[in-house]
Amino acid sequence: MNAKDLLRAMSDIDPKYVREAQPWAAPVKKLTHPVWAAAAALVLCLGLGAGAALLLSPPKTQPIPAASGEREPALAFEQLAIGEEKIVPFAGPYGPAYAHASTAAENEETYRELSLTREQLEALWNGNDLPWDGICLENVTLDATAAFQEEELIQVYIEAPDFFAIQLVSQTYAEGNAADWAQQVEESFAIANNLVEGTPVVAVSYDVTTLTDGKEVAQTDAQARFALGEAIVTVTASSSETAFPTQEAAEAFVEQVVNQCLAGGIDLTGLQETESLSFPTLGEDAFREIYELYTIPRDSGNGEWYKGEALTLEDAQALLGGEFPWAMDMGEDLRWDVQSTYDPEGELWDVYLGVYRDTGLEEPEGSASILSIHLIPQKGGSQWPEEAAALGGGTASVEGATISTASAPVTLENSREDGTIVSAQGTGYFAGFCLEQTTVSVFTCATDRNGLTPEQAQDLASQAVQALAGTAPDLSPLQR
Repeated sequence: MNAKDLLRAMSDIDPKYVREAQPWAAPVKKLTHPVWAAAAALVLCLGLGAGAALLLSPPKTQPIPAASGEREPALAFEQLAIGEEKIVPFAGPYGPAYAHASTAAENEETYRELSLTREQLEALWNGNDLPWDGICLENVTLDATAAFQEEELIQVYIEAPDFFAIQLVSQTYAEGNAADWAQQVEESFAIANNLVEGTPVVAVSYDVTTLTDGKEVAQTDAQARFALGEAIVTVTASSSETAFPTQEAAEAFVEQVVNQCLAGGIDLTGLQETESLSFPTLGEDAFREIYELYTIPRDSGNGEWYKGEALTLEDAQALLGGEFPWAMDMGEDLRWDVQSTYDPEGELWDVYLGVYRDTGLEEPEGSASILSIHLIPQKGGSQWPEEAAALGGGTASVEGATISTASAPVTLENSREDGTIVSAQGTGYFAGFCLEQTTVSVFTCATDRNGLTPEQAQDLASQAVQALAGTAPDLSPLQR
C-alpha cells in the first residue's frame, strides 16, 4: 500500500514522543528477575491498564478479624514429604501459554483464551482491591487469562512468573468435564487442615527443583486451595533465589490472598468469551477505500486544518472512561502520541491515539507504528458497513455496533530530512465502526520493524474494538 496515502488517511501526524507508557499483560514469558529484597521498596508492574509501576511495601499478612473482634490465627501449612501430594493439579486445558496436562490441542477449534484487564479482574473480586495489591516485586509483569471451551468458562489463571499463581477453576466446568478431579477436591476439603470463616482450606508447603535459564534452582512452594462461590481457588507462591526470599514470606502471601478472597468473595458469572474479529485480505485499492471511509471526516473541505496541542495519556484515559482500549502486551520501549486536530473554524476534527515502538534510533527510523486509533466526532453513515462489505470487507457485531474489517499488505514509509525514505513492510489490519456521535477506526500492523506477529496484531485490533465499542468515548472536553 502506498505510504503517502496511508499517512494522509492517518491525518499526516508525525509521531512525536509524548511520554512513555507501561505495557499491558501478555502471555507469560519466563524472565530472569533480580532477588527480592525484604528491606527495600520494590516495584510490581501490573501491566493491566494501570499504565504505571506501583511503588509499594513488602508483603504483609492481613488476617480477617473474627466475629468476636479478635484476629483469626495464622493459616497452618503442612510440610509435605518429597513426592507427597494433597492438592491435586487441575487436569483440564490450560491453553498455549501453560504447558500443564493440556487437552486443548484435541479441541483446538473450540478452545479460546481471553487476556483480562484490571477492570475485569476487579469485577471478579466484586469491585474490591485485588489480592496482590500492595505486594511489591521488581520488574514482574502480571498475566491474567480466562480460558473457554465451546464458550463455557474453564478457568481464570493469573501469574506473576516465578513468584505466584492464582487459579480460579469453574466448578460447573469441573463437575461436567473433570468429574474425577472435582471429586478429589471435594474429598480433600473434608479433611482440610484449616477452617477459615467456616470455609475448609487445604494449605501445604513442599520442596521442588525448577529449571531457570538452564540452571537447577531449589524452590519451596506454599499452596492453598478452597472453594468460594462458583470457583475452586488454588493459590501458589514460591520462595527461591529468584522469588520470595523465604518460605515464611511465600506462606504470608498465600495467607493474605486466601483471607482477602474469603472476605470479599469471587464472582465468575460476569466473564464471557469475546470473539476475535476476522480480517479478510483485500487488494490495496479496496483496503484504502474502506480505511478512508471511516478515517476521513465528512466535510473536510480543501484539507486546510491545524493541529491542536498534544494530549497526555491522562487525557486519553479520560476520553475512554479511565482505561485504554488495548489489553495485550505490546512489548517494551513504547512511545505514545495523543493529539487532537481542529478545522479552520476551531471545531474538533479528529482525536488520534498512536503507539510506536522505540527502536533506539533517531527519527524516522526510531519510530515503528504498532497501533493507531482515530475518534472522529461525527455521526457515521449507516450505509458504510454495506459499502465496506461490497468491497470485500468483513462484518461483525460487537456491543451492538456493526464493525467493518479488512487486512492488506502494507508498506509504511517515513522521510528523512535528506529526502531518503525509511520503510517497513508487513500486514495491516483495520476495523471501523460508528457509535452514536463518534466514528471510530482502529489500525494495527505486523511489520519487520515493530515486533508484532500477524496474530498479535489481529488480537490487538480485536481487543481495542471490544473495549471501544462498549465504552462510548466522551470527546466533549476537547470541544472548543
